[in-house]
Amino acid sequence: MKTTRKSVFFICLALLFLFSILGPEGVVAKEPKKLRMGMIAPEGHPVAVASARFAKLVEQRTGGSISIATFPGGTLGGETELADLVQSGVLKIANIGIGGVYSPKLEAPTCLFYLFPNLDAMWQFYGSAPYKEELLRVQKQRNTIFLSMNWWQEWRHVIANRPIQKVEDFKGMKLRYAVVDPLKAKFYAAFGAKGEPVEFPAVYESLQRGIVDGFECPLAWIYGIKAHEVVKHLTLTSHITYLNSLIMNKAFWENELTPTERDVILTAAWECGVYQNDLQNKKSSEILEKMKAAGVKVYTLSPDVIKTLVGLCEKVQIEWATEKGSKEWLAEIKKMR
Repeated sequence: MKTTRKSVFFICLALLFLFSILGPEGVVAKEPKKLRMGMIAPEGHPVAVASARFAKLVEQRTGGSISIATFPGGTLGGETELADLVQSGVLKIANIGIGGVYSPKLEAPTCLFYLFPNLDAMWQFYGSAPYKEELLRVQKQRNTIFLSMNWWQEWRHVIANRPIQKVEDFKGMKLRYAVVDPLKAKFYAAFGAKGEPVEFPAVYESLQRGIVDGFECPLAWIYGIKAHEVVKHLTLTSHITYLNSLIMNKAFWENELTPTERDVILTAAWECGVYQNDLQNKKSSEILEKMKAAGVKVYTLSPDVIKTLVGLCEKVQIEWATEKGSKEWLAEIKKMR
């Protein structure tokens, strides 16, 4: 039978098509798992930068079997929405602060002022048996896997339109708090200040118009919205610090990933948490110098002032714990100091 050039061409075309859908061993090649990862951290923030690195490492180390697109800046929702989306499986992965979106016990580090006297106490808490037990309970309840509890979120501080160097300086100040986090208003009241609910996108304008005198946030967020252009007094209060974690839908983790892929994800998540922590430290130091260069006065509170603030916070902490049914939990945390 005579084979024409035309028939040879079509045979080659058919073989190319077959090779495109078959692996090297003649098995149908699987489509890569394409995931979207949400976070509220804006572009350029250490969380966003390290999350992009995580996505790249996972794709490289799985040989392209997993592809992750990152969505910073809350484009896929706030942290409550992201937690719900991961639980439902609509979203497979996210990077969020592990707090009140899950349970009052996990909420404590993200909302209680002066819960930790230093970073050592924070790390001790997150590594404790009671905390791990609560994580395991939540994982089962919320169909969620916590991949790496080591993404440190820097201390939160206060920037305002006047100096804060002693407790009395808080008196009469109007300080912004998030609409979803009214507990902060109670801590402000304990200091003699008044809380004002303002959505984060409106903070700059609220400072500019004098609706609020100041607000609290990590340095990267303060600098990110250019608050230092409007108010020029930064007090390093160091009143809250906590951890973020990469979270993943539990059903997806158990049913759609191979053991090798799981190992790759866990290792990369931990490595990128360490990388993110280094970025946080470096960026905080750089931002502090930039703010000083822009005319911002920086104040550090004395040990005596800190001691007084801690004492004022204890009543609010107890009220919170009573309301949440978490008095024993709060007592456990304080034992770790």
